[in-house]
Amino acid sequence: MLDDVDAKITAALERLAVALHKSLWDTAYAQDLSATQAQLLLYLASAGQNDVSMSELADRFGLSPPTVTDAVRSLVQKGLVTQHRDTQDGRVRIVHLTRAGRQRAHHLYHWTDTIRQQVAALDPSTKGIFLSCLLDLIAQLQRSGLISLTQQCQTCLYFQPHRHANPAAPHHCGLTNQPLLLTELRLHCPDHQPHPTRP
Repeated sequence: MLDDVDAKITAALERLAVALHKSLWDTAYAQDLSATQAQLLLYLASAGQNDVSMSELADRFGLSPPTVTDAVRSLVQKGLVTQHRDTQDGRVRIVHLTRAGRQRAHHLYHWTDTIRQQVAALDPSTKGIFLSCLLDLIAQLQRSGLISLTQQCQTCLYFQPHRHANPAAPHHCGLTNQPLLLTELRLHCPDHQPHPTRP
C-alpha cells in the first residue's frame, strides 16, 4: 500500500544502503580494492592492536567464512595484512594490518564524507531523534540476529530508558549517573556492558 509507513521506511533504508555501498565501492575501487576488502581494512584499523579473528570479521559483516577467507587472501597477496594462528587456540586465524595496510586504510577513512555532508545539512533539532530511532532499529535487528552485536547504549547494562521527562535527554546512563542527550547516544562505547535481558 502507498500509505504503508513501515514499507516506506524500509524502502528509504534500502536507498540509503545503496548510497552507502556506492560510496564505499567507489572509494575502494580507487584504491584497487573490493568493497569487502575495504571494509575489512577499515575494521582492522579501528581495532588498533587488538587481535581480530577471521570469524569475527565474518560475524561483523555478515559474510560467509569462505568470502572472508578469499578477501583476506587477496589482502595478504597485496601486502596489506598478515595472518597467523592464535597462540591460545591453533584453530583460530588472527589477522593484522601491515604498515602498508594501515596506510591504505587511512586513504579509505573519508569514504563517508559526501554522505556526512548531507547529514550535516539536516535540521539540528531532529538529529537526536533520528539517531535514537536508528539505534533502536539496530538493537532490534541485533536481537533478531540479522546484524552482529555492537556496543551501543540501548543494549548496555547501564542504559536506563525513558527515565527523564526532558524529550531531548529522556534516557539515563548509570555509569556516569547523568541524563543522556539523544545526540550523545553511542553506537560503540568502550565502557559497554551487555545487558542480560537486553542483548
